[in-house]
Amino acid sequence: MEAASSSNYHSMQVSVNRRFARICSSAPVGRGSKTMDYNDSDGDSIVPLVPRSYYYGMASFDRTHALKINWLYDLPKVRLNWHRLTYS
Repeated sequence: MEAASSSNYHSMQVSVNRRFARICSSAPVGRGSKTMDYNDSDGDSIVPLVPRSYYYGMASFDRTHALKINWLYDLPKVRLNWHRLTYS
């Protein structure tokens, strides 16, 4: 048995920003990734008599797709007057 490890990580990230009427904007972010390895932890081992390509595959901690959406809303300005509040 041999304690050996190696992994590869590839990803593509896409971000789009959209502004709505000067008060609200959104920014969805998408990610597609792929994590591959020979073994997932330091305690895992491989047999040297078997070709290493036999152990190579998707990692157990792989998160292939992720989507996040951010929203930003601008609050109106509040001006404090002596007798009343005014919004602009």
